Amino acid sequence: MKIDKTLGGSNVINLLKTFSKDDQKDFEKFVQSPYFNKGRNYIQLLKIINKFAPDFDSDKFTKNHVYGKLFPGKVYKESVMKSMLSRLDAIAEEFLYQKAVENYDFMLRERLLLNEFSKRGLRKRAEKVIKETEKLISGKKAGVLDFVKMKDYTNEVLNHYYNFNERSKYTDYLFIHQLYNVYAFLTEFLLNEGSVYAQRNFWSKELDINSIMNIFESIDSGKILSQVKKYGKDEYNILKLLYLLMMSLKHPGEDKYFFDLKRLFTDISDSFDLDFKKYILNAMTIVCSTKSVAGKEEFRKEAFIIRKKIYDENLNIFSGKHYLKNGDFRTAFIEAVNLNEIKWAEEFLEKYLFNLQPEYREDISNYCKAVLSYGKGNYDEALLYSNMVNIKQITYKLDLKNLVSKIYFETGSTENLISLLNAYYQLINNSNSQNKNFLSRHLNFIKYLRQLLNFKLNNAGDTDLKLLYDSVKRDNVTSKKWLLEKAGDLI
Repeated sequence: MKIDKTLGGSNVINLLKTFSKDDQKDFEKFVQSPYFNKGRNYIQLLKIINKFAPDFDSDKFTKNHVYGKLFPGKVYKESVMKSMLSRLDAIAEEFLYQKAVENYDFMLRERLLLNEFSKRGLRKRAEKVIKETEKLISGKKAGVLDFVKMKDYTNEVLNHYYNFNERSKYTDYLFIHQLYNVYAFLTEFLLNEGSVYAQRNFWSKELDINSIMNIFESIDSGKILSQVKKYGKDEYNILKLLYLLMMSLKHPGEDKYFFDLKRLFTDISDSFDLDFKKYILNAMTIVCSTKSVAGKEEFRKEAFIIRKKIYDENLNIFSGKHYLKNGDFRTAFIEAVNLNEIKWAEEFLEKYLFNLQPEYREDISNYCKAVLSYGKGNYDEALLYSNMVNIKQITYKLDLKNLVSKIYFETGSTENLISLLNAYYQLINNSNSQNKNFLSRHLNFIKYLRQLLNFKLNNAGDTDLKLLYDSVKRDNVTSKKWLLEKAGDLI
């Protein structure tokens, strides 16, 4: 459907597409405020625009149409329309800022109020904020970045005591603030170091990785933790959890770190807020996926159990806030299918498809239906759905090549298979993906499927087939279970 792209794709419209119904109502109130609209009335413009919400894809949604509603009988002026849309966009940005302040659940409001009261000389009000905040802290469940927030908050308390020359309180609180500096540093360092190792397949060749890693290794977080343990049990347990998560990602071959992480999380997770629980559970699935990709098949089941809990209990880290990432959706679906949890995979597809960004939903739905049809042996249907998928992401492209390759092998479509494997190889060869391990797994699949096809066509002996079977079993290869089954059928 053709629309006026200069309006339908404008900054303010792209922003409004992300608004919920509650956001739309709140924004209309916001736009009516003279403080934010600088005395100009933009509410009529917004109401006209919102008639096309939430998709804004009607062929009537043009600048001329909107201008005509605003100024009946007047000659269209591009400069006026451009200026009004630009100003509405600026108001929308200010609205998002206000929403962010409202939704920032811990310490931001307290810090800002304390700062304002203190610098205005309102000592009693400032110290009332301190007293109320300490009460809030004592009854709050732990959040993943609380130590970072506490570092910033205690810094504001220090500034207050300094402003009013309360030297004794300032000095005592300086020790507390310094402790939170250490806790905050460890929190961010461990979380980000874990992320560094989780992304090891994407490390850039342009960076001096060894020098950077040497700096990281010079920080003995384990030794710092041993000192924290002597001071505070609760602080130690939280930081130990983050340490075990980092070590699980750093050393995927050592399973002890993961099981210690799982055990500690089970023991102390009741003291965590919902977002902290979500974060750790999602991180644990990443650890399990890393291990299963490295050949530890037992962690595929472990990952599914955690992921099933996440989705069944609505603990996904993005739930209620953002669209689901395509990659997270794919991983949950594929892991369920690979473990023959077909019913759960079908329910997952139906329930969470509309949590994806709208432009991907149809393609990913067809992708999932292709996978499910293949699993049920409906090869023609699987091919039909495969041909309806048009996703540019390399992960899905390779998944589909892999799926269709298996269909052609199963149906004895030899010429089609040979041609497809050549295209499959070229797709990988031309890819600029930095995930070389992922590409390598698909290259190995092509190599072994070519050998398997050759052995099938030429009636290879059991010795050759046994060598192929052992090579597949030992190597890092996608669709390993399927290859082993087909090789076993020929022996």
